[in-house]
Amino acid sequence: MPLPDPGVDSPFYRDLVVFLLAVCLLTSPFLVATVHIGEPAHEFDRAAVTTNDSAIEYADEDEDEDEDDVPFLTPISEDIDCAGWAGDLRACALEEQVLDGQPVPAGMWTGEAGHTPVSTPYLSGYYRYIQLDGQVYEPAYETNASEQRNGMHRVELALEPADPDDALQRVSVDVTDEDLHPTVAETAREGATTTRAAVDVPETPIELEDGTHYRVYESQQVDESPWDSSSLAFALRYVVPLIGIAMLVSLSRRIEVSYVGGKGEKSERDE
Repeated sequence: MPLPDPGVDSPFYRDLVVFLLAVCLLTSPFLVATVHIGEPAHEFDRAAVTTNDSAIEYADEDEDEDEDDVPFLTPISEDIDCAGWAGDLRACALEEQVLDGQPVPAGMWTGEAGHTPVSTPYLSGYYRYIQLDGQVYEPAYETNASEQRNGMHRVELALEPADPDDALQRVSVDVTDEDLHPTVAETAREGATTTRAAVDVPETPIELEDGTHYRVYESQQVDESPWDSSSLAFALRYVVPLIGIAMLVSLSRRIEVSYVGGKGEKSERDE
């Protein structure tokens, strides 16, 4: 014999709806993390990077665009020091001395004469290029034959002129690189983009499929929400889940009283 339909207004269905609603309230912190509620919108833009006969520089897209749009102290690349209005002041001053021909000891001695290649462990973790007075240089070492100690020659800092096109190619990240965030790739290809997600922007140019190079940077952060999104995020993270927990606690007590208690009364009547 089929069981009677309890109906949508029955206590069972009401309790089921309350349970599902409570579960939804408990998941509100995940909603905040997924939709980035309470976080400002990050606007990203790009700046064209080009080369001349000796240097790497930001280029204007058109006559109406000014390279001052690039935030101040935005380096062209973290691998090219003293370029793009940024750099370690001490490093730039030191390399200026080297460029002026002043001997700058490297704190090392060697028995070999001649230049030490840049690829040696001496420069591990150091910047790959430096740009001074409109020229790209590759840091190097050379031995000073006139400075000797126990038959060893003193090693001094040196600068080797580098081809700017080759340097730009070496420091750039390919736009199809799997580690590149999709927002960064989209900005490099299309221009200005906006997202609320956290984006890791490489501090170096992006090379597109056509061989052009763009430096992607964060132009500004804005909060376009018509309400106080930070208060909403706080409520969704802490207040709403507490309401969900309270609903589950209340529901569990009602189930215990209504159903367990009801079974007990029925058993007594059967006896």
